[in-house]
Formats: sequence, C-alpha cells, structure tokens
Amino acid sequence: MKKITVYSTIGVFVIGAGAAIGLWATDNFLDGKKEESAVHAERLEENEQDDNETTVEAHNDEQVEESNREENQEDEEQAEARTKLERFYTEVKYDLGIDSGTSQDQLLIIIHHMAHQKIRAEQKWGAVPLTEDTVNQLYKVVSENDYPRKDLLMQILREWKEEDFRFIDHHHNEVWEIQGGTVGKAYGTLDPAEEWQYIEQEFPDIIKEQLQ
Repeated sequence: MKKITVYSTIGVFVIGAGAAIGLWATDNFLDGKKEESAVHAERLEENEQDDNETTVEAHNDEQVEESNREENQEDEEQAEARTKLERFYTEVKYDLGIDSGTSQDQLLIIIHHMAHQKIRAEQKWGAVPLTEDTVNQLYKVVSENDYPRKDLLMQILREWKEEDFRFIDHHHNEVWEIQGGTVGKAYGTLDPAEEWQYIEQEFPDIIKEQLQ
C-alpha cells in the first residue's frame, strides 16, 4: 500500500509538472506572439508615420514651388511696369500752362493732383501726369517767384527732380492739409504695377499719342 501511494504521488507530481510546463510553454508562446504583434503594429505605425511625413513634405514642396512661381511672375510684372514707368516719366510731355503769374493755390492743386499718381488713398479727385517735364515746369516757376510756402514747395520739388518719391505720400498730405483736406489722406505708396494701372486709367490718350 505504501508503494502504491508513493507511485501515485509521483504520478500526480509528474502530471502536475507536465501541466505546469505546458502552461509555461503556452504562456511563453502567447507572449511571443503578443510581442511579435506589438512589433508588427509598431512597424506599421512607423511606416504610416513615414508615409504621412513624406506626403506632408511633398505638399510643402508643392506649396513652395507654387509660391516661387507666383513670386517670379510678380517680379516680372513689377519689372515690366518699372520699364513702362521710366518711359512715361522721361518721355511724356505735358504743358501745365503755368508761369510767373500762377498763384500758389493753383500750384498746390497741381502738385496735389500729380502726387495722386503714386500714393494710396481712399479717394482721389484730379489727375495730372507726374513726369520729368511737369516737375521741371513746376520747379522753374516756384524757384523764380516768391510764395508764402516756397520752402515747402521747393523741398518737395527738389526730391521729385531727383526721382526720389519715397515720401511722396507725406508730400501729398502736407499739401492736402494746407488746402484744408478732410477726405483722401494718403496712407502709403503704390507699387510699380499699381502705378502703371493708375496711369492707364487716367492718361490713356497720352499713352496712345506719346508712347505707342
């Protein structure tokens, strides 16, 4: 009876150990599968992330290329407009009809209207071509006569004679204030393409007769 008990005990032990080993092997197998699945999922996520990054980079490259094309096109338009403006400024002749008997008020109106060619403003009434010829006519009359605002007028016209129009919006506003302006204050200057558009709108006959 003792031997049978011992053998039974051993058998139970062996069976138990075998079951334990089987469970351990199964757990290890399942853990391995889980680890493989996790690695696979991680790789899929990395690949998806790489694909997304590639797509974003490609999209960004397209945007940069489109932006560069637009900038190049804009540069070409501005360059073409500058060439046209140079011809307009140097070649166009326009008689202002002024002389030593012209009043300061008349001169202020002319300067005001000439400035409209280059400035930004919500409203612009009146247009006179701003060219080398018209600037020289004004300069001659102002320099040879005494006007209450001669210093200001000469300062403006000296800069215009040198083709320095960086502060023409300020020049416009100084004259506009002297005239008691309330609407149409300048708030900047036009770029070359915008200025040429203004010239085409205001002086089509001059362009047709003198530049074509």
